[in-house]
Amino acid sequence: MDELLDWVLTYPIQWREPKLNLAELARLRWIEGWSRRRLAEHYKKSQNAIQFHLQKLKQARFSGVGLTVGEIRRLKEINL
Repeated sequence: MDELLDWVLTYPIQWREPKLNLAELARLRWIEGWSRRRLAEHYKKSQNAIQFHLQKLKQARFSGVGLTVGEIRRLKEINL
């Protein structure tokens, strides 16, 4: 058992999931009209996690996520 503990302490593992593509998330949700449920299934995340990311996008006014100027204008036109 000590050997296993030594191995775990020597080689710590961190599980990291890839970050969500926020531009794609915004496009799918508000331009293509996907539901939060469909997005959750697509990204293999909970609906609460999807909702969190959507709220963060709105709070940031979609800046810095990789959307085109036209896409941002379109989102603002629909009052998001």
